[in-house]
Amino acid sequence: MNFEWKIKAIVQQVDGLPKKDCVNVLEYLEHSEWGVALEHLCATIYEENIYIPVSVLEQIKEVSIQMGIWKEIREQLNDLYQ
Repeated sequence: MNFEWKIKAIVQQVDGLPKKDCVNVLEYLEHSEWGVALEHLCATIYEENIYIPVSVLEQIKEVSIQMGIWKEIREQLNDLYQ
C-alpha cells in the first residue's frame, strides 16, 4: 500500500491548508513518517477549522483505518461534521 501517494492526494484536495503545514506534511512523507503526516494534516484541519468535503473525509478514514490510527483521528474530524 502506498500511503505516501494517498496522503499526498488528500493534501491536494484540502483547500485553505496553511503553506507551512503543507510543507510539514510533505516533509514527514519524505521521511516515511506516514502516520505523523496524516495526524498533522488532520490536526491542522481541526485547529484551523478547515472545511473538507465528505469525499475527502472518507479518504482520510480509509487510509487511517489501513494504518491503524483511525481511532485517534476520528475524534478530531467527527467534531467538524456533527
